[in-house]
Amino acid sequence: MPSDDLLQGDCVCGGLDEEGGDTFSFTYFPGAPAHPTRVQPTWRFSIDRSQIRAVGLGGRTTLSFWACADPDCRNRFKASDVRCPDCDFPPRDPDRLPAGTFTSKEEWALAYFRKHPDAHALEMIGEYNGHTDLGGTLGYFSLPEADRLRARARGEQP
Repeated sequence: MPSDDLLQGDCVCGGLDEEGGDTFSFTYFPGAPAHPTRVQPTWRFSIDRSQIRAVGLGGRTTLSFWACADPDCRNRFKASDVRCPDCDFPPRDPDRLPAGTFTSKEEWALAYFRKHPDAHALEMIGEYNGHTDLGGTLGYFSLPEADRLRARARGEQP
């Protein structure tokens, strides 16, 4: 996401996917987990300029989401084939996480991808969200942002 197009509020963050593009992706944080052992749920979605225009004109009042297969999970996704970062990846050994002090979520993600170069972006998000207070302290990831950091760590993007 180009940094000058990022939008962030108390419960949502996101923005334009690609400079000059038409699609905006967002992550919405609907509140506390349904169960105390769960991480904060997220709803991830993308909309294009025409859909945004329809919302502004009152012609569109709803968004469709796919729910996680786990009935106790409150995560929602834009497509049926999206893997849930909290339920679809096996629990990992704590040694799997990057060690040290991190001053930004990007720094943590790059350390994670250097340690696990074959990890999927959603796997990183699941590990990050499952870590006590990282998201609350450093902020949360959108999927496009995690994908870009993964590519950067792998040397696929500058």
